[in-house]
Amino acid sequence: MERFSVGEIVEQAVQTEKLGYAFYTSLAKRFEKDGKLNKLFQSLALKERVHEKVFSGLKGRVKDAEPEKPGGSVQVFKGDR
Repeated sequence: MERFSVGEIVEQAVQTEKLGYAFYTSLAKRFEKDGKLNKLFQSLALKERVHEKVFSGLKGRVKDAEPEKPGGSVQVFKGDR
């Protein structure tokens, strides 16, 4: 099984949120004439953008540590003890 660093996992999360934003934005455009669906997809796109910003903020805080092993612990954030 391939292992990824915490930084790589966070970067993948950022990319996933970007794809989600593009997906919901395209659906909002497709349903431009249907007010309820358009509003729903715009709302979902906005939430993806917020998630992207959250994960992007984490990129600067996480180390390239390995994910936590079962039963163990790992220091993830800079400044943790």
